[in-house]
Amino acid sequence: MGRRLLCVVLTALSLSVVSTAGAAATPREDAYYEVWCRLGDADPILVKIVDAEAIQLEKDPGGKDTATDRYNEHNPQGWVCWEIGPISP
Repeated sequence: MGRRLLCVVLTALSLSVVSTAGAAATPREDAYYEVWCRLGDADPILVKIVDAEAIQLEKDPGGKDTATDRYNEHNPQGWVCWEIGPISP
């Protein structure tokens, strides 16, 4: 009985890991923005992907775009960040 339960648990865990890995590699189906940052003269890096609806350009103060602007104004490390998009799949 214990061996059978162990096999069931291990199979379930392996399937959940495989499905999670597949979901991460699946491209988005909705419009999104990419948020990129650069420190000094270093190459820019992609730091996050945000739903297009979260940007809310029509609002002042807005959504994620306002958060990015405020981050640029107040971060002590010198990072400069910006949004690119909207990107449609």
